[in-house]
Parts: sequence; C-alpha cells; structure tokens
Amino acid sequence: MDIGSAVPGLLSEHPLVDAVKLTGSRATGTAHGFSDWDFEVETRNFARVAEDLPALVAPLQPLAEQWDRYAPHACFMLILRGPTKVDLLFLDEEQAWAPPWEPTPTIWARSIGTSGTGSSGWSRRDGAVGTMCSPRASTTCMSSC
Repeated sequence: MDIGSAVPGLLSEHPLVDAVKLTGSRATGTAHGFSDWDFEVETRNFARVAEDLPALVAPLQPLAEQWDRYAPHACFMLILRGPTKVDLLFLDEEQAWAPPWEPTPTIWARSIGTSGTGSSGWSRRDGAVGTMCSPRASTTCMSSC
C-alpha cells in the first residue's frame, strides 16, 4: 500500500475535508527507515470529521488508533501493519496536554474489550493501558479515561 496516496485519498472523500498535505520528514526528503507519516488535515468542521475518522481510515486496517494526549493540537494517530505510524494533524485545533493515563480496572476492561480487529486499545512497556477517546467529548474523555 502506498501510504502517501492512500491516506489523502481516503480522507479527501469526506465532504468537509478541504485539504490533506504530506508534511514532516517525508515531505522534506529527510525521512529514514523508522520515520512516521505526517499529514496535515484542513477542515471546515473538525468535530464532524473527527467523529467520522475511524470509518474513513478503516480501509487502512489500523492495528491501533487514538488521539494524541500530548500534542499541542489535535492529532489522530494510527499504527498500521509494517509497523507504520501515521499522524493526522489538525493544526488549527489547539489543545492542552491531558494528564497521564491512570491504570484502572475499568480502563483495562475497556482496552481488552476493544482489542482485536481495528483495535482501539493500547498498552505501554510500563504496563499502563488506555483506550481511544472521542475528540467530540475530549475534555470529559481525557480527564476520565
């Protein structure tokens, strides 16, 4: 799969996506074997596009997907087979950092319950786990996940 054309092609199908542009090291020609793919996404209606993102990227068969809690702007992260990391950057949507995940039985159960095909659960080497939060309720979700 050609990530450089597949991602813009899929996202551009949404009527509220105005532009999808490759950015970062792959756009500047400084990428290396472990570089991720960064795409700047411009939209007239972030909330609607954000809500539709899982369906838009489903043809990529992501192994994991979640909103980046530590980016200064909205960033939807995907892990694809390869492994390949893709960041969808909504640079017009500023956000504050969310607190770190607190491992709890509830989060563990949600992570287990959503893993598998198109998993939205994730884990870190230190044992913390979490789930993908909806950007529509990002303040609530970020503080409760």
